[in-house]
Amino acid sequence: VDGREQPHLLELALDRIALGRVVEAQDYVIVYVKPLHVPFDGERLLKAALNYGLRFGEMSMFHRHEHPNGQGEVLFSMARADEVGAFDLESMTGEFVPAITLFMGLPSQQPALAYDMMIDTARRIAAELNGEVLDQNQNPLNRQLVDHYREDVLEYTRRQLMGVALAV
Repeated sequence: VDGREQPHLLELALDRIALGRVVEAQDYVIVYVKPLHVPFDGERLLKAALNYGLRFGEMSMFHRHEHPNGQGEVLFSMARADEVGAFDLESMTGEFVPAITLFMGLPSQQPALAYDMMIDTARRIAAELNGEVLDQNQNPLNRQLVDHYREDVLEYTRRQLMGVALAV
């Protein structure tokens, strides 16, 4: 996926999400999983998503819920990182996916858990499908960036809680 297309494609995906009830968010944390050489095989991607607790659902995307059985709060979601955005289960096993995006909405009831699980899932999918994990700016996601973004998530949550406490 060409990095210059990403902001536009991300806006399309987030617009679609905003129309649904998947995430009622004020902000997002976003990572991409991009293949190193050839697009992801849809069948292998589907198996990996299911193996890592993602369930197909609203907005034709995959969602990781608080509980592996699909119950509880949506912790993060996975969409295609192309103009399609949504997955079609009927055709997914016979197609190739150029890249995926995993994202979580903020505020979140369990921000640290959601973030850590999202990063872990992105890394596992990348390792299994011969891809790489990139941040929202298309930079390789290294340990320093993971820690930095995790602190940003926690700081965002602290500010939200302070705002609520001040409003009461």
